[in-house]
Amino acid sequence: FVSTNAAPTWRIEMKLNIDNLVAIFKTSFASQMDPNEVESMIVNLISNPGLGKTSIGKQAAMLCAENVAFSSLLATSSGTEDFGVAVPDLANGTLELLTRGKLLGKIEGVTDETDLIVLLIDEVDKYPHDIQGALLTLIQDRHFDGIPVDPRLVFVAAMNPSGCGGSELIQPLHERMTEFQCDADPVAWIDFAIGAGVDPAIVAFIYWQCVSSDRSAGASRGTDLMVGGNVFSYYNEDDVVGARPSPRAWAKASVILGSPHMSRELIREGIEGTVGKQCASQFFAFQNIYLDNPPPSLDDIIENPSTAVVPNDPATVFAVVAMIIQYVASKGDRARDKDAIETFVVDAIVEYIERLHNEAHQIYAIKQCGKLNPLFLENKSDIINRYK
Repeated sequence: FVSTNAAPTWRIEMKLNIDNLVAIFKTSFASQMDPNEVESMIVNLISNPGLGKTSIGKQAAMLCAENVAFSSLLATSSGTEDFGVAVPDLANGTLELLTRGKLLGKIEGVTDETDLIVLLIDEVDKYPHDIQGALLTLIQDRHFDGIPVDPRLVFVAAMNPSGCGGSELIQPLHERMTEFQCDADPVAWIDFAIGAGVDPAIVAFIYWQCVSSDRSAGASRGTDLMVGGNVFSYYNEDDVVGARPSPRAWAKASVILGSPHMSRELIREGIEGTVGKQCASQFFAFQNIYLDNPPPSLDDIIENPSTAVVPNDPATVFAVVAMIIQYVASKGDRARDKDAIETFVVDAIVEYIERLHNEAHQIYAIKQCGKLNPLFLENKSDIINRYK
């Protein structure tokens, strides 16, 4: 509990991950939907730019009920009416104004079967103060223009800390919200990144820097490493604005790294312009040290699971694990799909995984494969049964 000279504010620090948010959201949403609750718990997620508050918040919200409709508002207009975004009309070569209408007028996906309607108010502190006052009435009294809101409707807010461009959140909104200060969670991001197809080299670098105890070996071999998680998420309000590492920046760096059109020089410059020069230098130094011996290809693993090379260093092993999981996730998740994963492929992958030197890597790889493709666990494989 943090008390200042002004009114007190509830402020809790946590790792920004799905499990934490689902637990928090379920508590918050239940309080908002209970007409007998004395005071509703309105969540305000606060984190440095690029940590994924909106995307992770949506993923968590969708897990809070069986049938969820989600929409978000960004403080780019008055808050009650969106003045629109100019989009090209290719038919006549003009720009047309695309509008969303009233604040509660167009929440996509709402039907009679919807159990929960989640409205995320992003950058809530950037709305004009009079609009913030209207939002206060909306979330506190659950009325808009004198009309009661849908009883299934719940609210979540998100914003950057006060040092990121200045906060203009009015004190009454501070007092009505439970503010969760969110820190980057590299473990949760790695799970997301593997499923989303982020380049295995980037996944391995973040794993090595932020998770693996093997990180000290790199420091002893001459790499000038940033401290701990700074290579994953770094923000200093006193720094000159420029490229800096963040979960969002690393996802963009993956696109650049995998480009078939850019030269090595352009790829390096592009990654420097995405995560910053110092962090990019450390990433390429990591590649030179830990990925200088090419890991086995997927074809090697599937065709020769008993003889395919098993790397010794944890970072390269994790890069291979990420590659395997991404492959399994990309296959059809039903037997009727034409690209569904086949039994002999499952057997080969499991045989190779069981040759990894670290049991933790084995368990992680098997569980992630099953999580991202249910058919992997359902496949008729004798080997897989002991991991269920």
